[in-house]
This record gives sequence, C-alpha cells and structure tokens, in this order.
Amino acid sequence: MAARQLSPLRTFLLFAAFVTLCGGQNTTSSSPTSPNPSAAAAGRCSASGDPAVVSCSFDSLPTGQTYQTVAPHAAGGLQGYYNLMSSFVRTIQPTEAFQIINDVLGGVDILNYILTSWQKLAVDYIGWVICGALGVAFFLLLPLVGMIFCCCRCCGNCGGKMQQKEEDRTGCWRSFHSVCLFIVTVFMATGVALALMSSMQMEPSIKGVGDTVKNAFADVPTYINNTKTQLNFIVNQQFDVVYDAVIQDIDDRGTLVGDPIHAELQGDVYPAIQAVMDMADTMSDTSDALQAVNNSLTVLQTKGTDLSTNLTNVKDALDTFTCTGSDAACTEFVNNRDTSGLATDADFSSLNIGSELDSVNSVLNSQNLTSLALQGKQEFDNISGIVEDSSASAVSGIKSQLDSVKTTVQDIPNQLSIIDTIQNQINGFETMIDDIVGYANQYTVYVGYGAIGLCCLVLLLVLFNLLGLMFGACGSSKGDPPSDRSCMSTSGGNFLMASVGFAFLTGSLLMIIVFALFLAGGLVERNGCQPLEPPNYDLIAQTLDKTNFLGNMLCTNSTRNVSFAAGLKECGNGKGIYAAFGLDCVLNISEYTNFRTKFPDLNSQLNDITSSVNLSSIVILSEDAKNNLKDFNSSGVSGIDFDTFLNETRKGLTATNLTEYANNLEAFANNFTVQANKDALIAIVDDLKNTQKNGVEAMQSDVDTVENNINTLKTASTTLQNDITNVLNNAETAENRIQNDGPTLVQNSVNAYVDRVLGYGDSFGEHVSNVVDNEVGDCSIVKNIYDAMVGNICDWLLNSLNGFWFGLGWCLLFYIPSMIFGVKLAKHYRRMEPDEDDGYDGYYDNGAYPGPQSYPMHDMKHGAKASAPPNWHRNGSNRVGPPPERW
Repeated sequence: MAARQLSPLRTFLLFAAFVTLCGGQNTTSSSPTSPNPSAAAAGRCSASGDPAVVSCSFDSLPTGQTYQTVAPHAAGGLQGYYNLMSSFVRTIQPTEAFQIINDVLGGVDILNYILTSWQKLAVDYIGWVICGALGVAFFLLLPLVGMIFCCCRCCGNCGGKMQQKEEDRTGCWRSFHSVCLFIVTVFMATGVALALMSSMQMEPSIKGVGDTVKNAFADVPTYINNTKTQLNFIVNQQFDVVYDAVIQDIDDRGTLVGDPIHAELQGDVYPAIQAVMDMADTMSDTSDALQAVNNSLTVLQTKGTDLSTNLTNVKDALDTFTCTGSDAACTEFVNNRDTSGLATDADFSSLNIGSELDSVNSVLNSQNLTSLALQGKQEFDNISGIVEDSSASAVSGIKSQLDSVKTTVQDIPNQLSIIDTIQNQINGFETMIDDIVGYANQYTVYVGYGAIGLCCLVLLLVLFNLLGLMFGACGSSKGDPPSDRSCMSTSGGNFLMASVGFAFLTGSLLMIIVFALFLAGGLVERNGCQPLEPPNYDLIAQTLDKTNFLGNMLCTNSTRNVSFAAGLKECGNGKGIYAAFGLDCVLNISEYTNFRTKFPDLNSQLNDITSSVNLSSIVILSEDAKNNLKDFNSSGVSGIDFDTFLNETRKGLTATNLTEYANNLEAFANNFTVQANKDALIAIVDDLKNTQKNGVEAMQSDVDTVENNINTLKTASTTLQNDITNVLNNAETAENRIQNDGPTLVQNSVNAYVDRVLGYGDSFGEHVSNVVDNEVGDCSIVKNIYDAMVGNICDWLLNSLNGFWFGLGWCLLFYIPSMIFGVKLAKHYRRMEPDEDDGYDGYYDNGAYPGPQSYPMHDMKHGAKASAPPNWHRNGSNRVGPPPERW
C-alpha cells in the first residue's frame, strides 16, 4: 500500500528532476536530422579557445500561471491579546510534547500510554492538571455552593435577613464594595468584549480557512502545470539549443577535427611542398638556360664557320697577292707578308650540351613537377574532407542516437500520464473540499450565534452589575435609613442579586464550555501551532524529521535524512523542491546529467572517428615526382664542364686583331706606287674590315650571352644536386610525420572534438542541475501554502477560538469576586425591614424631623404616618442603631 501511495510522488519527483531526459534511450531510431533554423531559439551555445571551451546560455524559464494562495490573515489590534493567551498556554505547559507525539506516530497505544504513564504525565503537565482541577472544582462546587447559599439565605442567614445595623464604617464599606465591584465588572466587561471580538472572527476565519484550503488544492495543479511547462521548455526549446549545436558540430566535424591536424602538420608539409615547387621552377629555369646556351652555341658555331671561311678567303687572297709592274713597296710587302694570324682562335664546334639538354627536356616533359606538388598540397589541404568522408558511417550512427535521445526527451510529457492521474485525484479532493467548505459556510453562522449567545450570558451579568451600581448609587443617599431606601436603590440591589443568581445558574455551563474549549484549543495551540512557527518549525523538526519520516518514505534505497523543516526554510529562500528537500536520495541528478557516463555509446561512437580517419593516403611527393627529381639529378647538368665552355668563350674570336691587321695592310697599300697593286690590296683590306665588323663584332654579343648563361648554369648546378636531395629528404620527412604522428594527432584532435561535443551536454547538464535546484518546481509556493494554512488555521481560526475561551475564562475568574461583592453591596442598596424589637427602623438621625423620603412607602400610600423617632434618637448624636446601652 505504501509503495502504491509513493508511486505518484516518486513519478512527479522524477519528472521534476528531469530524469527521463537522461534516464534512457528510445529503442527506435530515426534518420538523422539537421538543426531546425525556423524553430524559436531558447538560447545559444558557442565554443572558443584552444582547447575549445563550450558555453551555453539559455533563456529564462517561463513563469507560468499565478497562484491563488495569499498571505495569511493578520490579527491586527487583537495580536497583543492573542500573545497574552499564547503566553498563558505556554506558562501552564513550559515543556514540549514531542516525545508523546513521536510515540503516537510510532504506533503506541495512546490510551494504554496514558494509563501506564499518568504519573509522569501529571508531573510533566502539571499546569493542565491544575487548570483542569480548578475547572472541575468550579463546575461542581459552584452549583453546590449556590444551592447552599440559597438555602442559607432562605433561612435568614448569609445576608438573607433584611435588616442592617449601621455603623460609622458602613458608608466606607459601601464605597469599598462599590469600587471593587465596579473594578471586577470592568474586568469582566473587558473579558467579554475580547471574547465577543474573538467570536466575531470565528465565522470569517472558518471561511478564510476554507478558502485557504481551496486555494491550496487549486495551487497544487497549478504548481504541477507550471513545473510541466518549465520542463517542457527545457526538454524542447532549451534542449533544441544543445541538440542543434551538437548536430552543427557533427556536420562540421571535418573542419573541427581536420583543421587542428592540418595546423599541426603544415609547419612540415608546406615548406616541403614549397621546396618542390621551387625546385620545379629551378628545373624549368635550368632547362631554359640550357636551351638558351644550346641556341647560342648553335649560332656561334654557324657564325664561327662563316668567320673561319671569310678569314680563309682573306688569307688565300693575301697569300696569292702579286705585284704588278715595278713597285718596290709592293715587292717588299709580298716578301714580308704574314697571314698566319688570319684564323679563328675560339673553337665553338667542340662545345656541345645537346645530350644534357635532351635529358633535361625528357625529364621535364615526362612529369609536371609543379602539378605533382600542387596535387600533394591539395591532398594535404583535404584533411577535413578525408575526416568527413571517412567518418560518415560513424556519424550516421551518432546522429541516429541523438535523434533517438531527442525523440525520447520530447516524448516525456506524453509518457507522464501519472501526472494527469494526480491532477484528477486533486480535482476529486477539490470537489470534496468544496462540499465541506460549503457546509462549513452554511453552518458557521450558527457557531457565531452560539458564541455571541455565550458572551451575552456574561454580558448580562456585566449589565446587571452596572445597572445595580448605577441604580444603587443614584437612588441612595447618605442619610437614608436602611428601611427607607428608595425604589431606585432597591432596584439596584435587586440587579446585583440577579447578577449573583444568574452567575450561579450559568457559571457551571460556561465553565464546562470554557474547559472543553480550553483543553481542545489550548492543547492544539501549545502542541500544534506554537511549535509550527518559523524559523525552527520545532514540531516538524522534532517529530517528522527526527524519525526521518520523509527520508524513510522517499529514499527507499538510502538512509539519507530528508528534513521537512529544512526544506521549508529553503523553499522560503526560493529554492526548487529538489534542492530544498535534498531529494538526491530519490534521484541523483548528477548521475543523469553526466552525458559522458550516461551515454557511453555516444562517447565511443565519437571516438570511433579516430579509427575511421586514415591519413596514410596523403602523399606530399608521389613516386613519379621523386623519380622525376632523381632523373633530373642524373641528367648530366651537374657534369657539364663549364670551364671548357668558359675557356672557349674567353678566347678571342680570331688569332689576331683584324682591325689592326687591316690598318697595317692599308698602310702598306698606301705606300704602293702602282695603283693597281694598291687597289687590289685595299680590296682585301675592305673584306677584312667587313669580316671584323659583320663577323667578329656581331659574334661577340652572342659569346657574352653564352658566357652569362654558362655562368648561370654553373652557379645553379653547383647546389642543384644537394638541393634536389634536400627536397627529397624534406618531402620524405613531411610524409613520415604524417604517417607516424598522424594517428596521434588524429586521436588528440578527435579527443578535443569529443570534449567539445560532449561539452554541450556538460553545459546542458550543469544548466539542468542548476535550474532543477533553483528554478524548476520553485517551492516558494509550498512555503506560502504552509504559511497560509498555519497562519489562517492557527493565527486566525484557532486564535479566535482560544481568544473566545480565554475571554470567557477571564470573566469566570471574576465570577466569585463579582458574586461576593454583589451580595455585599446589595445589602447596602436594598430596603431593609425595621427592627422588630424596639420599632427602630434603622434610619439616620440628622438632627431634624425626617422628610418624606424617610417614611416607609406603604405609610405614604395607605395610612397613618409612622410614629415619631424614639427619644434616644433625638439627642442629636447622629448615630446609627440603638443607643450603646442596648448593644
């Protein structure tokens, strides 16, 4: 039975604590979905830093419907009176009854407990015993004393004899009794006034308690609905914020996982790739330089052949030159001529780089090294794509699991039909409460009537006393003899005696009612209401909390203490019901909001990305590119004998200076005497000058170009082989880094990625824990309902009841003094009978003849006047009673 009663409460607590959000996964799966950009966002998540720190901010939870419970009724001006009553109750029972309450709650037979422990109870609760004994004595003795008093007065005793012997102190006694009775009457009037004011609070307090109970029952469904609304907001809008962020990061896994790997490796890879591309440019430049040298050599060889032919022709012409006629200068020239210098000095025909050029061109034409380097760079830059493609299958499972979680989370409200059952039960209670409140409101007016009637009984005594005092004081005169007192004075005495008689008649009735209300209201006030007051809530702390009632009921699998009193204090501080009452023994939120441990499959699936990502396919320099570089290195460029080339280019194009040689010939020709000889030699000189101008000088620029290209090639070829070796080594180092360090880098990047993705869950878990502790199910309404119930039941209804019996008890306390002083004072107000022994009627002698007021009333109306006062009374002594000698 206890388990069935606990089930709705536990279900609601599980719901309020968001257990189903993290409590399991739906066995059905759905296709991966993408974030819904059109859905209303309830916050945002972001990640920044390295490693990324995830932070999520969520919108405030909806406030929900307002509650109907209002602040408890304030006693106002009666608060001091109620405090006096509470102090009185606390005085007669200074100790608490927590042990008895715990024994009763523990199943002890209360009747047997009282019978076996009555002596201890009598000592502990002596105040109640004394008050009870006094009440019983008053209840039993007042009627008995009243009957005895009546019999005594009927017998002429106890003031029943209508004679009064006056003394000098009689007036003082009358004044004293009047003042005392007036004071007593004022106290009684005060008590009845307070009791009447308290009774006037009974009807509205009963209605107020009914309204409070109705509001409380109405606020429970409102509390449940508000909590459901908050949780729906969490499981839908706020969860969607985290879900969308996770889905977005999963879609961006290539960038989030690949970019850190790329950044870690690019320091080695990019320089290697750039070196290959630079080497490709160097190889191209080398090929261009070889081609330029080869082209220049071809031109030089052609021009050199022409030059050699021209020089040969000039030499042959000079060798075959003969003089005509008698010309001594010519003959001397012919005899001394030297044509050995008319020949080329540099031999360009021996310079040949065709084979090297062919090898280089063959290498360059076989592969485009730049393209191969760019291809390697593209593969390296595509790490994010590799990550995305290789993890597609793992991500599909992750998205399916996330969709399953989302479906489970968002289906929570549909699965919590028990909440509707609770609401239906509460609605049934509300109907019952409405019926009870309706009956209470219908008949509570009679409670007020009864209370007013009881107050009127006491008020009647007060009225009799006041009328007696007023009539007696106004109708009597100091000089009136007791037998001649006026009708008004006698009426005053009669009112006082009526008050005494009415007190005897109603005192026991009032006492039994006051005693019953005193026991009921006083015990509840002292043992129920006073210990319920904040901030200690002693009754709850020493009973329910001491026996761990809530802990035993809720924490079935734990010995955790759950304090209801501490929970009320925390509710007053605005905490949620979960944190306020320490319900982690029912459900430890931290266990369910830790996504890393709650969803190990999600963690392992995210880590599966590590095994699915393989960077071995990334090749910085392909084998073809490596072979291309090696072939270029063995193409012979480095083996070219550049010194031979430079030696030939640095030689003169001719064995002699053709310009000087031509000038010398021209000088010889000018000395010839035969014009024909002169003309023939000048023709040869012109040919030689043309050869110098059009052959030698034209070839010199080509020679310079070849020399420059040779120098360039020589410089490049000096480090070319080492450069190619370094490029190959750097490329191999980069590839080794990728192959060797790649798995570790992938693992580290995936770990950071997993931390980032699960970080959203961590952030959401912290958010859920925080709002469950402080916002979801804000139990301040529980504290408000408690304050309203305790305030209106104890401080309004019970105080009005206790104030009623306390006021009537106050009046009963002055019943006996009122009766005593009333009987005493009535003797001074009522008309007495004359003394039968000597005819003395007991009037005052004022030294003159009595006035009309001194005569008995029957004498004035029916016959002769009374006899004159005796002689002893005419001596002017103004004494009351007979002469001293008669006493």
